[in-house]
Amino acid sequence: MTSPLGTHHYEFLRPYAPSTPPEADILALAYGLRQGKSFARPLTARERLVLALTSAPPTAFVTLDSAGLSRPEATKAWDLLIKRLRRNLHNPCPPIYLAAPARHKAENAGCHIHALFWHYVHRPTLAKHARAVGFGSEPYIKPVPSPALDDDGCVAVLTYVSAQDEPVFGSTHHDRHAAAEASAWSFLHPQGATLKQHCPQLFTALTDAKSQRVSDRVLAERSPLFSKDIRTIPRSTPRLHGETR
Repeated sequence: MTSPLGTHHYEFLRPYAPSTPPEADILALAYGLRQGKSFARPLTARERLVLALTSAPPTAFVTLDSAGLSRPEATKAWDLLIKRLRRNLHNPCPPIYLAAPARHKAENAGCHIHALFWHYVHRPTLAKHARAVGFGSEPYIKPVPSPALDDDGCVAVLTYVSAQDEPVFGSTHHDRHAAAEASAWSFLHPQGATLKQHCPQLFTALTDAKSQRVSDRVLAERSPLFSKDIRTIPRSTPRLHGETR
C-alpha cells in the first residue's frame, strides 16, 4: 500500500530562522522557548494535543482506507474493528489508540482513518479484521520513532494525525478533506477509565492537553522537545512524502 504520507513532496518543518515565530512549527517553538521567547498567540487545542503527545509517544501509525464508507459508517466500522482486535489479542490490555476519521473532498470518496497505537500492531490480524468490517486495501502500518531519537519523524506523524480537519502548526492537510458533520467526533479513543488503567501516560497527556490549569508554556516545558539541547534542533529539515488523501 502506498504511504499515506504520500506521493509528492512537501516540507513539513521550515528551517529555523531568527524571524520565525515560535508557533510557526513545533521545533521552532521549542527553540524559541529555550531562547526566552514568549508565545505570540495561544496554542490551539490541536497544537496542545501534539505537544502533550510528545510526552507519551505512540509506537505505531496505521491508515485504513474504504471504498465508499461515510464518516458515520467508518466510525461504526472502527468500533467493530476494535472489538474484534480486543477479542483476538488474548491480552487483558485492550487496544490503546487515538484515531482520526477523514474524507477527501473528491466526489464519492470513502472515509479513511489515520490512527496511532500504543502497542504492537500485527499486520495480518489487522488486515483480516479490517476487511471484515468494511475497510478496503491492505492497511498501511509505520513505526513511530521516539522523539528522543527522531524528533522530526515523531512530530511529523503526531501533527499529521491531529491535523486532518484543521491546521496544526501551519499544516495544510485539512485543505484536502471535506468538513466533518457538526456532531462528528474529531478523534476516537478508549474511555478515560480504560486509558487511566492501561495507558496512564496517554491519559495524563490527553488530560493535560485539555486542562485550562496547564498553560501552553508549562505543556511545552514538559515535552522532551523542550528539554533537548537546542543545538540538536536542525537548521534544515528533511522532506517527507506528502499525502494525497
